[in-house]
Amino acid sequence: MKKRSALWVCGLALCLGLTACGGSDDLPATTVPTVSEATTPTAPTDGPQAPTEPAPNNTEWLTSTAEPVVELLEEKRSRYDNGTFYFTDVSQDGNVRRIHSCYLNTIRENEAEDEYVRRRALGLSASIAPGSPYDIHVEYNEELSKALGYPVYLAGYFTGSDADARCWLILLTRTEHYSYQYAFVSETQTGILNEPKFIEYFKTLTLEAMDQ
Repeated sequence: MKKRSALWVCGLALCLGLTACGGSDDLPATTVPTVSEATTPTAPTDGPQAPTEPAPNNTEWLTSTAEPVVELLEEKRSRYDNGTFYFTDVSQDGNVRRIHSCYLNTIRENEAEDEYVRRRALGLSASIAPGSPYDIHVEYNEELSKALGYPVYLAGYFTGSDADARCWLILLTRTEHYSYQYAFVSETQTGILNEPKFIEYFKTLTLEAMDQ
């Protein structure tokens, strides 16, 4: 397990463009820029913020016109009156799941942007995967931020072990009122990280109006 985890950490470092690869459970906080360091003018400001009121009738989601990285079947569609949603799709063999969620910004008092991103990324697995996340890496991605127009972070980690091991690869961004997560979850251990096509697919995502 230790050897596999070490290889996975190195693979994630290469995928996310990190400069270091080691066996620690987390990156130093200084490697994750705050939103105030982003180059996009539409970025929310960093620092303590109270939860914001949602914009009325939110209908935006992250979508792509590119060919899907894996054929997926619709699994769950939940939409709520406050503009948030939770969608999941799963591959026919059940080895890959896509989770696309939107929720209200809930930055806590004195919570930095990178802390908020980490909390939300780890919270994504809490309800569906056993065990605590480990080999956690979070990285601000300048290329994706410029393309999307909002600060974008990529996160990766493991949950479970042996037959229950899952590999998580998550894109996170937020607008003035909403936070968005777009994740691929693999039940084949390092499968996601061994295939750069998942990261490449993230580069094709845009925030668009959702079909009604």
